[in-house]
Amino acid sequence: MVGSGNSRNLNANEAISGSDARSHNDNRSQGNTTSVSYRTERNAPPVYLGAIAPTVSCAGGLNAGASSQGGSGAFGFTWISADCKQTVAGQNMAAIGETRMACEIFRQTDGFKRAARRNPALNEIACR
Repeated sequence: MVGSGNSRNLNANEAISGSDARSHNDNRSQGNTTSVSYRTERNAPPVYLGAIAPTVSCAGGLNAGASSQGGSGAFGFTWISADCKQTVAGQNMAAIGETRMACEIFRQTDGFKRAARRNPALNEIACR
């Protein structure tokens, strides 16, 4: 006999995070009804990024990453300025007291040459 209307069974099952299951039964005399609902919580995967720590002041780097329930990803890049090697060599020469050599090295950099084009008085500075 279908749909006699004399009794009601309500069964609700809920699963949370795949491991915690609960059942609720409510028997009433109003007909047969069954309700089942599931809820699964998903977490986004972690993103691991390497640290970019330049060892000289004329270098740099950038990295970024993102994560969602569908996956994760990361990218990064580094750069070094055109005059970086000469700048570091000049700084090292100045640090050990070779200021004349440091001055000559700095005068050969593209940065100094651009500055001297804007201000010709820089060309008259003698390295001592």
